Amino acid sequence: MGPDGSRHVLARLLALAILVQYSVQAQPAVPWKLTRSDHFEVYSQAKNETARAALARFETLRAFFVQQTGLKPERSLPVRVIGFRSPQEYQPYRVGSGAYAYYVGYEGRDYIVMPSLNTSEFGTAAHEYAHSMFHAAGLELPVWLNEGLAELFSTIQVTRSGSSLGGDLPRRSQVLHQRAWISLSELWAVPPESLRTNRDIASLFYAQSWALTDMLVLSPEYGPRFREFIAAILSGMGSSQAFKAVYGKSPDAITRDLGVWASRKQSPRISFPSMAT
Repeated sequence: MGPDGSRHVLARLLALAILVQYSVQAQPAVPWKLTRSDHFEVYSQAKNETARAALARFETLRAFFVQQTGLKPERSLPVRVIGFRSPQEYQPYRVGSGAYAYYVGYEGRDYIVMPSLNTSEFGTAAHEYAHSMFHAAGLELPVWLNEGLAELFSTIQVTRSGSSLGGDLPRRSQVLHQRAWISLSELWAVPPESLRTNRDIASLFYAQSWALTDMLVLSPEYGPRFREFIAAILSGMGSSQAFKAVYGKSPDAITRDLGVWASRKQSPRISFPSMAT
């Protein structure tokens, strides 16, 4: 889930931050521990090795974004990651039924809150850290594109030989195959608060936003002009206007292309060279 300045989200976040910082000092029955680097502060209820592994994964994500996308965070303070021991303990601090995890930028500090720091949550970490990078870079994107890009970045895979981006997200493609889609005009107008409070709207919104962004970035037809599309969006154009200006396509034409793209049997990935160390 992306950035949100609502009082509800900030109240939950501030209550959680106070609890975590107090617990680190007071050592309660289930203590919070702090593991840090120059770029991240990981507050966790997990075992030390789990927290250290999570910290290493976030550093890997940061290296990927800096080296492969050109985005450079300007924040001077480390990103503060709060990871619970289980989804059950995270539940009281969840900001809505549609928010599995969330990112908030507040008073110069970036926060990422996750239900756990297990290795299986790498995609979630990548999604939320993408929001942090977009915010730090000053990218003002429409909600669908902000979330669609974050979903695309959740597919990051990093190995010693290189890294890659793209491929299927089964939990999203399943929704696309099982449910009737909303129109692009509706997708582009979904308000952020609906993503927190309505799980059904959120699941379809994320699925369609991911599929549309995946097509824009990875398809042979749309991909070559994606940078131009981003520039049009950042210049202040609305989504429909930007599509028309860059691709010369109406919402109906884009919808037809997206239907074909989402029905393909294999999802493409793009590869990057090994990151410098």
